[in-house]
Amino acid sequence: MTKKDTKQTREAIDKARATKRAGFAKVTERVYTFIVNFQRVHGRTPTQTEVSIAFGYVWGNGARTHLRALVQQGRISFGPKVHKVRPIIVMDKDGIV
Repeated sequence: MTKKDTKQTREAIDKARATKRAGFAKVTERVYTFIVNFQRVHGRTPTQTEVSIAFGYVWGNGARTHLRALVQQGRISFGPKVHKVRPIIVMDKDGIV
């Protein structure tokens, strides 16, 4: 490989990573919207399994990476475990919604 080929390969990889991150961010935003809407309709937040099912993940923990991203952004947090389930707590700028 020449230096030019290597540079083009790196640029292609960087572009693919940026596209993947943008797609991840969009799904994470949709997960947050789903959680807020679910809470309005049902009076409680969904479980991690319910979020996974709503987004078509095969495993119950399929949405875990999106939930972790929302925790890191400070938009949700997890409450203490109750009957093997950790409730999701939705946050806004003023605190708990």
